[in-house]
Amino acid sequence: GLVGDSSFADRIALLLGRLDLPVQLPDHLDDGALIDAMGFDKKRERGMVKLVIPVAAGDVRVCPLPEAELRRLVGAGRTPC
Repeated sequence: GLVGDSSFADRIALLLGRLDLPVQLPDHLDDGALIDAMGFDKKRERGMVKLVIPVAAGDVRVCPLPEAELRRLVGAGRTPC
């Protein structure tokens, strides 16, 4: 919901694809293991995980989420904030 121009997200996905990088979480990835690994990130603090979301070229938003909400979003395959 943060990206005003959906073509920006499409351009990022295309670029990542050209670099042979994933744009979706693999089906075999264990959601719990992913979130547990994020617990070691320096942006995690007191049960909150701070995600850095690109919204336009040169513009990002920091979205703090409670770990429980992150677990729900990852399980649903949705983008936060």
